Amino acid sequence: MATCFWMLKQPRFIKCFDAEPSANNIMFLFNSCVESICEPSFARNGCYNVINIIQAVGCANVGRLPILANFLSGSLCPPYVP
Repeated sequence: MATCFWMLKQPRFIKCFDAEPSANNIMFLFNSCVESICEPSFARNGCYNVINIIQAVGCANVGRLPILANFLSGSLCPPYVP
C-alpha cells in the first residue's frame, strides 16, 4: 500500500485525476495500483497499466510531485518475476 498511498495524499494529483466530488476515480486508481503491486501474476504489467492510466488522463505532468515522477518512471513497480 505504501507504493500507492501517495495518490491519496497529493491534492494537486487528486484534483487533476478526479474532478468529481465522489472520489470514485481516484479510489479506482488507488485500488488498481494496490492490486497491481499485491497480485504476483499481475504485478509488473498491472503497475504499468496504472502508469498508462495516469498518462492517458493527462496527469503525468502535475508539478512538484517527485513521487509521481518516480512512479511514472517504473522505479516503484515490482520487479518482473517469470
